[in-house]
Amino acid sequence: VQTGAVEAADVWEGPTATAPQLLLEHLDILFMTLHLLYEEWKMHCLHAQLLPSLALFIYGLAVRLQLPHFASFYAQDFPAVRDSAMAIASFGVYGAWLWQTFPDCSTTEKEATEAKVAPSLRRLRECSV
Repeated sequence: VQTGAVEAADVWEGPTATAPQLLLEHLDILFMTLHLLYEEWKMHCLHAQLLPSLALFIYGLAVRLQLPHFASFYAQDFPAVRDSAMAIASFGVYGAWLWQTFPDCSTTEKEATEAKVAPSLRRLRECSV
């Protein structure tokens, strides 16, 4: 028996990819959200086991985004994030790549990415001073 009503489309049937430009425009908000999550988890013993992995991830982002004050903040809590051998031994290979530079990334690609991210990075860098 059909009632003539059209079934609503499931929200999960839409596109699942986020446009890179959208992510780059809001990188400062994403980074600060992860930073606040890190701070929140430091206060709860139930999340203590997740902190090293999150610190490694955020440290890698801070290094790539050229935010030295944030990077040193995470390295102060977890010194292993600065040393690739210690990071791999402590956290596994899955995250150690993040803060290392990619040799195949050309200078023009880096400059183009920096130009796209510039407004959000400027806000982040102002926060870290």
